[in-house]
Amino acid sequence: MHALGTVVETLEKKSNTGLSIHGALARRDSAERLVCFMPAAQTGTGIRRWKLLSRWNWHTVMPNQHVLALSDPALGLDDEIRGAWYLHPTDDLLEEMAVMVQEQVIRLGLSNDQILFYGSSLGGFGALGMASLLPGSSAIAEIPQIDVSQWPSPGSIKAMENRVLGKTFSEHRIDHPEMVDVRDRFKKSNLIPPFLLVSNETDMSIAIQQDFMADVAMAALPRVGQQRMLLTNHVSGHAALAQLEALALIEQWSERAELTRIEAVRLESIT
Repeated sequence: MHALGTVVETLEKKSNTGLSIHGALARRDSAERLVCFMPAAQTGTGIRRWKLLSRWNWHTVMPNQHVLALSDPALGLDDEIRGAWYLHPTDDLLEEMAVMVQEQVIRLGLSNDQILFYGSSLGGFGALGMASLLPGSSAIAEIPQIDVSQWPSPGSIKAMENRVLGKTFSEHRIDHPEMVDVRDRFKKSNLIPPFLLVSNETDMSIAIQQDFMADVAMAALPRVGQQRMLLTNHVSGHAALAQLEALALIEQWSERAELTRIEAVRLESIT
C-alpha cells in the first residue's frame, strides 16, 4: 500500500565498467526531503540476492519524505559474495552512485541539504562516504565499518581480496585508499559532512569507531554541520536499531534537515 500522492519507480544505471546500479524511488507530491537508504550486507543463510534494496519497504510508512533505496553494484562482480562494500579493482562505485542520486535530487527539485543517507554496517560505511560526495547532505550511520580491511572476519576479507579486488587490501589501498577507509574518503572529497554515528559499547568495531570520531575532530578538512556519536544500550553487539527508533531519528532530521537537535530522540547519551 502506497501513501496517497506517491509514485514508485525502479531505477537502473550502468557504471563505467558495465555494472548495474539499481535503485527504487518513491516520489511524494508534497515531500521536501529525500532519504536514501544504503544497502547492508546479506546474511550467510537464505538465497543470495545480487540486487538488494535494504529498508525499501519502509517507504510505505514514510509519507513525509521521498525515499530512495540503492543496491551495491559491486555484488555483480561475483556470484557468491554477500557484502562487497562498493569495492572494485579500479572503479569508484560510490562516486558513480552519488551521481545517480544527484540526478534524482535535481529531478525532484531539491538541494543537497535536503538529503539524508541512512545505512547500517556496510550501509553505514556507504552513508558516510556518500554524504561527503554530495556537499550539504547528511548521514546517519549505524554500527558502520570505518576501515573495511579491519573488519574482524578473516573469511570475508579473504573473499573480497580473491573474488572482487584480485589483490590484497594493502595493495588496493596504495591506489584507492578512499575505497577502503572512510577517513581517506573524506580526504579525497575534501569534506567532512554532517553525520550521526550510532553504535553501542559491545559492537565489534566500537574502538575503531571511537578512534574515527577522534580523528574527525582533529582533521584539518573543511566541514559542514556537526559530527556526533550516539551510544545506545537499546541494542547490543553488531545490531541495528528497531524500525520505530530508526524512523524517529529520520523524522527528527526531517523536521529541520539537520542533525543538531537529534538528541530529542532519547535512545541514550550522545557524545
